[in-house]
Amino acid sequence: MKKLITLITFIVVISATSFSQYGYIPEKLSGNLNYTDLTNPANPSLIGVGPTHLGGSDFDLNGNLYAIGESDNGFYQIDTSNASATLIGTVAPPGSEFWSGMACDPTDGTMYICST
Repeated sequence: MKKLITLITFIVVISATSFSQYGYIPEKLSGNLNYTDLTNPANPSLIGVGPTHLGGSDFDLNGNLYAIGESDNGFYQIDTSNASATLIGTVAPPGSEFWSGMACDPTDGTMYICST
């Protein structure tokens, strides 16, 4: 019986302290980078101001945030502690298209960007 009570207590403690998930939201027009605890999404926190008009963003396998500029075609690494952006280079979309999304392949870490 003592082992059963210990097991039940352990399960309750694990459930009560479940892991939270977090989100980083770069705003398109203002450049604001917001941090949101997804268990309380109504209260985002402003981290800082980064580049504007981003077409897409995603984290790589190491937890680094990258973004692609919709209007300047800039490929950026964004610091999630202060929203500062480091321009890595530029990538022009085909024809008259613009960048509209970004995703990291979780199997090999390849970063994909898509255009309109």
